[in-house]
Amino acid sequence: MLRSSLLILFCFIFQANCFSQQFHPSSKISIITASPGNILYNAFGHSAIRINDTINNYDLVYNYGIYNFNTPNFYTKFVRGKLLYKLGLQRFGGFVEGYKSQGRQVTERIVNVNEAQKTKILQFLSENYQPENREYLYDFFYDNCASVIRDVFEQQVDGTLVYDTANVKQITFRQLLDEYLATSPWSDFGIDLILGLPADKKADFRNQMFLPDYLEENLSKASLNGKALLSEQIIVAPLTKSAQKQPLFSPLLIMILLALLFFLATFFIGSKTVQYFVDVLLFGLLTLAGCIFLFMWLGTDHKACYQNLNMLWANPLYLLLIPYAKIKNVKLIWWAVLILTIVLILSFPIFPQQYHIAFLPIFFIIIFRCIRNLRD
Repeated sequence: MLRSSLLILFCFIFQANCFSQQFHPSSKISIITASPGNILYNAFGHSAIRINDTINNYDLVYNYGIYNFNTPNFYTKFVRGKLLYKLGLQRFGGFVEGYKSQGRQVTERIVNVNEAQKTKILQFLSENYQPENREYLYDFFYDNCASVIRDVFEQQVDGTLVYDTANVKQITFRQLLDEYLATSPWSDFGIDLILGLPADKKADFRNQMFLPDYLEENLSKASLNGKALLSEQIIVAPLTKSAQKQPLFSPLLIMILLALLFFLATFFIGSKTVQYFVDVLLFGLLTLAGCIFLFMWLGTDHKACYQNLNMLWANPLYLLLIPYAKIKNVKLIWWAVLILTIVLILSFPIFPQQYHIAFLPIFFIIIFRCIRNLRD
């Protein structure tokens, strides 16, 4: 208890001291970028702002990626997209050490601003860090640790900020995420399940900066009053982690094996009890998935999960339709499900929501079951 009290007192004194003096005009403002990690929550990297005041011996990091695990109803708020993130303040050395211990690279680019522009940015950060201002409602694509930093420099720098968009990528939000999940196929599969149509919108030059790497790259193509906004990249901590190994069993392989098992169970087992159980298992799981997708759309503030067209094949209505079709032997329902699934397969390359390739075996499983029930 005493140790915790002393730690809290130290943090209070440290934070209060940071704002008891003005930063010196010679202070340097930098954008810090940490490379992606091997876990889903850090797979896209991280961004922060460094203020290095060698005169007053301040070397601080403004970090917009902080959240409090002790928040009341933390997990409920997290699931529903109502968890507030906040601006945190850390010593630069400790910030870097955290990433070095994970073998992740940390880079720095100094922001080329004059004294007046620098003062305005510093005043904004100091004001934004006040307890009544530091929290914000996180949004994965539009309001996160990287895009907030983009907004700081766009809105708090007096002058003409111009982006060089001559060679901007024509790419969607989902495709941007795919670049980071090449060695994490199950994370990629899960994200393609849960994200809806908003993820398939084109990400323009500004919106690409929701990813830390793109924040650094795109701001490096910006000019302020005719001068480059960012200096050359400095490697603060080198990349030392080993490449992540591909899992032995990919989602596509597992789904193909499941499709084979369902094919054998559907057409080579005559027991009606077994056939009934297979339908209960398959359509029960699809109903559950569909209910989750529906909840993420209507019951949360996660805008990236809205309008999820995966509900066309993982349909919450299966909970009512499939038992009715089996009990009343309504062939029309099976025909409707069969035709819809065939349409999804045929439209796979041009469908407005990008489907994961591992969804195809699932579609064939649904077709197997429809054919079996139409034959009975």
